[in-house]
Amino acid sequence: MKVSPLFLLEFLLFNGGALVWAAWEYWQIRPGKTDKTSTPEAGASADDTGHPER
Repeated sequence: MKVSPLFLLEFLLFNGGALVWAAWEYWQIRPGKTDKTSTPEAGASADDTGHPER
């Protein structure tokens, strides 16, 4: 059985790209050191909605 070097190169490039993409997606959804969504801004009250018309 003879395997073409071009096939192996394409296989490695495609799978390598897929793994890099998966790692990048995982890195984007990981929680940071401080979760910015759970802590209110400094000076803002807990019931402040941020709407100026209120």
